[in-house]
Amino acid sequence: RHGRHDASTGWTGAPLLHEYNVGAACGAFWSGVKDAEGIPDSTMADGTPNGYARMRVEPDGRYALSWHPARLRTDDASFTRTMALHAPRVLRHGAYPAWGVYANVFMAPPDARVEFRIDDGPWKPMSRVERADPRLVTENVRDDEATTLRGYDRSPEAQPSTHLWRGALPTDLPPGAHRIDVRAADTDPATLASTTYRLEEASP
Repeated sequence: RHGRHDASTGWTGAPLLHEYNVGAACGAFWSGVKDAEGIPDSTMADGTPNGYARMRVEPDGRYALSWHPARLRTDDASFTRTMALHAPRVLRHGAYPAWGVYANVFMAPPDARVEFRIDDGPWKPMSRVERADPRLVTENVRDDEATTLRGYDRSPEAQPSTHLWRGALPTDLPPGAHRIDVRAADTDPATLASTTYRLEEASP
C-alpha cells in the first residue's frame, strides 16, 4: 500500500513523504493450496503474491520501487512479475458489456496509468477500483465449496485492494476468441500481461 504525506498528516518537509507498506516474503503466512513442489500459494488478502520489494535509487535522488513474486509460472501470460489478470472465459455475443477484465498491479500507486486493448485494437484506460481481487475471491469460493481441506490453512479472505484496475470487455466483436493485453506504464519495469475471452452466440 502506498501513501503520500503532507502537512495534513503531520509531514512538514518538501516534497511529499512517500510511505510504502511492504508485503511479506511469506505472503499470507504460507496459506493456500500447495503447488507441484509442495509450496503453498501464499497470496495475500489484497491479491499480491508472496515475494519481496526492491528500491532502486539514482544518484540524483530519483527512485523506483518494484515487486518480485517468489514464483512465476512460465506458461501463464496473465501472471507476470508486475501484475495478475482476471477475466471471464466466455460471454454472450451482443450482451450488455457489464463484465470486465481486472488487473492487480502489485506495486502500482493510486495514480498509475493502466491500459488495456482487445486483439490489436487501440489502448484504452482502465479504471481503478477498490474491491476484492476476483482471483482470490475465486479461491475463497473453492475453499467454501470443498468437502475436504484443500490445504493446511485456507487462503485469506479477500479484502479490498488499493492497486486493482478494471476495464469493460466489449461484446460486439465477432464471435470467437479475443486476446486481452494490459500494460501499466508507471510500473518498474513496464510489462505486458495477456489473457483471452471468448464470445459465443446464444438464443433466449
